[in-house]
Amino acid sequence: LRPTAPLPVAPDGTRAPLATSVPVGAPAPVVAPGTAPTAAPGRARTGGTGTGDAAGAPTAAPARAGAPEPTGSARPARSGVPWSRGQEPADPERQARCLSSGADDTSAVGSRYGDWCLTATADRSDPGKVRLRLAACALSPSAEPLAFPNGREADFVVTAGERHVWSSATGRTFPAEPGMVKADYPMCTVWTLLWDARSDDGRAVGSGRYDLEARLRLTSAAPRHRTTVTV
Repeated sequence: LRPTAPLPVAPDGTRAPLATSVPVGAPAPVVAPGTAPTAAPGRARTGGTGTGDAAGAPTAAPARAGAPEPTGSARPARSGVPWSRGQEPADPERQARCLSSGADDTSAVGSRYGDWCLTATADRSDPGKVRLRLAACALSPSAEPLAFPNGREADFVVTAGERHVWSSATGRTFPAEPGMVKADYPMCTVWTLLWDARSDDGRAVGSGRYDLEARLRLTSAAPRHRTTVTV
């Protein structure tokens, strides 16, 4: 048997442990000068803030669920209609005035479209939101039905002069099925939407007066009515 070298002795007289050890029967790793030792094969590595994958490459840490969206970032795509549709009784005085107003889409009483009167309104009845409404009121029991090529029946568009601010259709897909609204004289069909006073890119709009254009997306035309909205 060959004599083994004694363990080094510490100043206090104890035997100091070896800094590294190699299992019996396994060759010591060979490291070329100036290079770092390689990891043992078959073992995954981790690095950074991610977790190691099977090949040893670091992966990104998972995103936190419910993390807030950056201010002003584009809104995610949505599907379905943004408004609700209902009915309410017509205002006889408004109906009479609309009958004589012609097709002026800036009239305070509404826009005339065939035997229909369209009226857009906006109010701040809900805290932090603006209630937008478009009413289509039949002027006679024989009014032609309103036919829509798809589920995009009504659009609401807010502008500041020539500058586009917000649209109810931006980033949204609508049902493909056609629709129809029949005259239910003297009732009105009303499309209602709560606008959160934010622009298309998600930024809060400043306080002031804006222009609102509400229109019906009919198969044959897009009659509209304009009014103002205060934020």
